Amino acid sequence: DPTSGLRTFATLNEFLQDYHGDVEFPFATRLPYTSVWSGLEANFKTGLAYQARDRTFDYRRFNNSPVGGRALSGAPESLFVPDNYSTVGPLTFSEGTTRNDSFEGTEEVAGAYGMLTLPLIADRLSAIGGSRVEYSYIVAQGASSVQQPVKTIQNNVDPMPSAILKYTPRDDMSVRATFSQTVSRPDFRELTPTLFPALPGQSILLGNPNLIQTEITSYDLRWEWFFMPLELVSVGFFYKQLTNPIELAAVVSTSSYYDFFVNADSGNLWGFEVEGRKNFDFLVPYVAKVDWLQPVAPALADLQLEINASAIESEVTGIQNTDPSFPVVVTNPTRPLIGQPPFSVNASLQYADSDYGTFRLLYRTVARTIAAAGTDVQPDDPSGALPDQYKERRDELDFAWITDFTAWDTPLTGKFGVENILNDDYHVTQGPLTIEKYRTGVTFSFGISYKF
Repeated sequence: DPTSGLRTFATLNEFLQDYHGDVEFPFATRLPYTSVWSGLEANFKTGLAYQARDRTFDYRRFNNSPVGGRALSGAPESLFVPDNYSTVGPLTFSEGTTRNDSFEGTEEVAGAYGMLTLPLIADRLSAIGGSRVEYSYIVAQGASSVQQPVKTIQNNVDPMPSAILKYTPRDDMSVRATFSQTVSRPDFRELTPTLFPALPGQSILLGNPNLIQTEITSYDLRWEWFFMPLELVSVGFFYKQLTNPIELAAVVSTSSYYDFFVNADSGNLWGFEVEGRKNFDFLVPYVAKVDWLQPVAPALADLQLEINASAIESEVTGIQNTDPSFPVVVTNPTRPLIGQPPFSVNASLQYADSDYGTFRLLYRTVARTIAAAGTDVQPDDPSGALPDQYKERRDELDFAWITDFTAWDTPLTGKFGVENILNDDYHVTQGPLTIEKYRTGVTFSFGISYKF
């Protein structure tokens, strides 16, 4: 910032506790007065759990301010020196920490569950069903932008039933139908109105004490075929209903840009997922018939390809404007879910050699995705409506080599990795404008480990 060389210091302390206990009761199925459905191995499982979290976050700001509002210029090593700091300038040093730069939060979740695993037809059809009940108590304390104390308390009891029906038409094939209900609770950072400053060109993150939890109902159907011990193909369909999904809105207020958390009214998504894992040993007889390929034919048995791809349609509707002091009106009340890409692809090509180790090439791509919902700065004037922010598609390619070797009669494992080989841009746009654009570079790593 040309008017203030800002230095910031943050301290986060968190104490976590997690306790749980489970009891399992195996039993055999039996119907009275008949041999039907008798002797199948069933199971009932139950348990209790308790988790607690206590967090304090302190943030301090220090300004190197030029006297008279003059712009700072010059090299840092010659500008920020003791002789330049005085009441007459050219620089002064002051702390700009405010009350809403810190927050405290506590969260307690107590749960109990019961689950029944029940075979219906021996080795062919089984059912798993049960429910988990969670009691949650969340307290977040901070301060508003006008330095008034803000305390948010969320207290919920959530039953979360689930059921799975599994059919095995063959020993190497299965079909699963799943139903479940879960919740997604807002985090402390999302609940407190603390302003998290950002680098130039990035948006400031602002929490919302009026957020409520998201309730999710999921339906899944998946077919899997394990035609070899390490090979499979699967196809899945899923559908999710979301009530009060937490979204991120890009807000402009007093010439400042904020990323502000809000609840939408409802959302849903559905899609397909395809996964496959196959080695290339089936090609060995054919490749061996080609003279110039014969030397590489045996190596195909150690080559494996794995692909996971999904195509997803999503939609979120409305917005819950629960804070009259900070009204938010989204430009597009119906849009895809924040952070949900319409497609994604993950692929891995792996070669395992008994002498040289394992070589792995990893590829990942994610389609153009909404990063934050655009808002209407002046609802009565449509010309002030900001378009949604999009994170543009990005391709990633990584390489890893893992091998065992011996040095000085000591067995060691070495790993060499190259991450982000393509060095593709991180690119966020809003309409025709670029909001963020940067690269992180290529990372090389090397490590040696010894196990004993």
